[in-house]
Amino acid sequence: MPRVNGTYCELFNTDYLLGLPLDYAVDRWAFRLRLYHISSHLGDEFIANHPEYVFLRVNPSFEALEFFTSCQVTRYLRLYAGPGFILHSDKTFPMDNFYVEYGGEWRFLPVRFCYQQLYGTFFLALDVQNWQVRNWDFDWTVKGGYEISKLAGIGRKIRLFAEYHDGFSYEGQFFLERTHYGQFGISWGF
Repeated sequence: MPRVNGTYCELFNTDYLLGLPLDYAVDRWAFRLRLYHISSHLGDEFIANHPEYVFLRVNPSFEALEFFTSCQVTRYLRLYAGPGFILHSDKTFPMDNFYVEYGGEWRFLPVRFCYQQLYGTFFLALDVQNWQVRNWDFDWTVKGGYEISKLAGIGRKIRLFAEYHDGFSYEGQFFLERTHYGQFGISWGF
């Protein structure tokens, strides 16, 4: 996007995720088969507009198929795991085919609020990934906080949380670079 003085905003991060999930749940078990495409573009405009710098433009996009299983072990503990298989990756960023992801979520000290029939609980979650393209190194994220949701009706949830990541970057060109960071956030979702 051109600015007034003719320069460009070149460090946009544009991510795309398109997936077709097929979900099935019975009793304590849930299953998901998903075909998806993901791509991330960080600084593409900068690389294109500055040929005087020696940057290798790569596109770490891929299409994959994954199958996840989730088990609600107790009322407050859920575990999940699943393998993934990369069907196709961009020629500029070839990727090995396999990865696994697993983790869990523990909810504790639940409270029912009479006002608006709300339910609140503390939560602690861990997600771990191992990718063949990353030499099966551990890539993990831990998140903890407080969640508020309705007791009945639409399952929207508000989460106030702190998160810590130690592993690899999710930002396109830096997919193979190790990183770690912490953040605070608020999310509203389904």
